[in-house]
Amino acid sequence: MDFKPMDARAYRSLNADQYETRRSMVLSLAEELPEDATEEQIRSIDEELNYIKSEDARRDSMTELRNHKAVEVISGAGKVVASTKSEGEERKAPTTLGDHFAAYVKERGHEKSFHIVAPAFRTYSDTLVTPSSIVPAITTYDKNIVTAPRVPMNVLDLLNREVIEGNTLVYFVEGALEGAPAVTNEAAAKPQVHFADPTAKTVTLQKIAAFIKESDEVIDDAQFLVSVINGRLVYELNYVRQATVISELLATTGIQKATWPSTATFTDLSLDIADAVADAIADVQEQSGYAADGIVITPALWKQLRTGHLNSGEYIGGGYFEQGAAPTLWGLPVAVSSQLTSGHILVGAFGTCASLVSKAEGVTVESTNTDQDDFVKNLMTIRAEVRERLAVRRPAGFVDLTVSGGDISA
Repeated sequence: MDFKPMDARAYRSLNADQYETRRSMVLSLAEELPEDATEEQIRSIDEELNYIKSEDARRDSMTELRNHKAVEVISGAGKVVASTKSEGEERKAPTTLGDHFAAYVKERGHEKSFHIVAPAFRTYSDTLVTPSSIVPAITTYDKNIVTAPRVPMNVLDLLNREVIEGNTLVYFVEGALEGAPAVTNEAAAKPQVHFADPTAKTVTLQKIAAFIKESDEVIDDAQFLVSVINGRLVYELNYVRQATVISELLATTGIQKATWPSTATFTDLSLDIADAVADAIADVQEQSGYAADGIVITPALWKQLRTGHLNSGEYIGGGYFEQGAAPTLWGLPVAVSSQLTSGHILVGAFGTCASLVSKAEGVTVESTNTDQDDFVKNLMTIRAEVRERLAVRRPAGFVDLTVSGGDISA
């Protein structure tokens, strides 16, 4: 590994761009250490992490001092007039990812050629502050954007969340129950009941990222920059996260598989699907010991359920003039998602049998105008990234139900 260490004095001599470049490189090496790194290089990287922590604090203090409004002295009178703070100067902790990134841009400043890497953001622990604006906007943007159709992120809401400090998690999946209790006579051998040895599972948190491109002038409009990050960028990131969770869950070894063949007519098919889901709910409880707490279903299959009606013509799930409410089936919340494979229904104990494990640092946002041909087109690429992985601790707590036959695509 080609790495030349620097001391604290050398760090203080770097300008803003040089410091950010060095800082990003060291943090990247600390996060993913190359295999050919020597012990001496590892120690040097650890030392430089301490330098970076001190230098960040020093440079933040210098920025605050520069921006502090100095006292004014009336000419000729020699009287000191105390400075006053306007309402816009009050510094508050950012509450969203967009505000956090905008604050960092203000703290660090920017030039026409830039690569900005903001610290990772977590709403419950973030301590950075943000001013009321970055710099005066020089371009007016129409904020009333008609967005493309968006997929609800309700599958992510079903899962339990965990955070870890490192990038790798080892967890254990309990083995199957062996033996059974029974009545025994005196002096007879007692039945043995136990779980098979647990299987150790190792998962490495993977990077999940989303990118958007904007005019590089968006960096000058704090309000619009915040809306871009909190709106489209966060949605694009969550879209990939949810699709990844669904595909990983369906591919997990050990989850239950079920098929519901049906030759019923259109008006009876919804009853068939509902019965199949009821069976899957029972299977979750019976095989895992945990009660199912959620259902993921495709829009086409949900339509079949919602439009099912009796021979009298009355809709089973209520008429189409009834007030809308959060969808439920057999008392469980339903997440309708087009990201689920067509013809499938996923029933499970999401909150107890699986967890979405994320790195404690949270979401990182970076921006640059040097990606591909961004510079010649006055564009800026913004990336949001998170490290996480799905850990399915009890695969039997999920049933992948495939509905075949009947008119399931109508």
